[in-house]
Amino acid sequence: MGKTAADPDLVGLWEKVLITAENFRQLAPWNWMSTEDLYGIQNPVSGRFAYCCVMGSSGNSPGLVLFHGAIGLRHFENFQHREEGETDTDPPELQHCWHLSFGNKEDLFSSESVYYKSLPGTRPNIPLIREYTEGMSPWNLSNEKDLEFMLQVLEQTIEVCLRFKYDQDILERQAVDGTYLLLRTYIELEGIGLWQDEWEAQHALKPGTTEANKLYLRSNCFNLPVNRGTTWAIDLFFLPSTKKTNQGRGYQPRMLLVLDRDQGCIIGQHIFVPSEVFHGLQFKIKEYIVKKQYRPETILTTSHEAFEALEGICNVLQIKIKKQLQGVAGLRQIKETLIQANR
Repeated sequence: MGKTAADPDLVGLWEKVLITAENFRQLAPWNWMSTEDLYGIQNPVSGRFAYCCVMGSSGNSPGLVLFHGAIGLRHFENFQHREEGETDTDPPELQHCWHLSFGNKEDLFSSESVYYKSLPGTRPNIPLIREYTEGMSPWNLSNEKDLEFMLQVLEQTIEVCLRFKYDQDILERQAVDGTYLLLRTYIELEGIGLWQDEWEAQHALKPGTTEANKLYLRSNCFNLPVNRGTTWAIDLFFLPSTKKTNQGRGYQPRMLLVLDRDQGCIIGQHIFVPSEVFHGLQFKIKEYIVKKQYRPETILTTSHEAFEALEGICNVLQIKIKKQLQGVAGLRQIKETLIQANR
């Protein structure tokens, strides 16, 4: 089997990413920054933010972690708990993020090793960039948009780290309504791209419901009656089997199970690729409401992730949503049956 060929359109971009990552390593900001020093960098294409922290101050491997969007912030909080020595957080590893570390060429995927030929000699500290998604094996960045954003993150991170070295108050601002976080945002003026500082209240950085979602909900779901006394119980869990995407990436499927708690009947069930869970869960719940032609009065969920995905939808539809982390009896029995069937 022949070696993977380099994409000529990506060679120059990969070279810039690797050089900038090496500049970051030589700067060694972990000597004055810790994982508690969080800041955001906007993706100029999508408008979304990656929330970044420098690793290495507490003796772990030096590098950089980018947690993607509001969902990534929850994983950052779990990551912080582990840094502080807590062990009961879920999930137990980096998730919903990109991770830059430094290692050996033996750690490279064949699809990316072709871009590392420009690195001098057999350096033991070459940049390794991995994407982590809950339930999926680590993967490398492979498309132009991701590489361009990684380059921008590295460039902006170097600037933020240098500023923080001489002014440790730049990352946060205190106000009456809470703590505001530094965001590096991208704007274009007369065709020139510029980066600037903005601050966002941390309490506002949580998953929400888009305007398009609100329009759909009001048009298709809000006019449906509320079935008083009806409670839907929702669980979201991994199945004990391993699948592969078309690109060969391994993953554990995630099962959505929705039960009418009082009737004991299944409203719906669906298997997701882990990377599709957040938006897929929102879509399926809307689908079940339209199919049943009513809104439940209450939704109970055993999953933090399901709660965050559905909280905005439930607010729009005036459905009570509650966490019941100890589980729901009927739901637990069906879940155990499905897990056993998939072993």
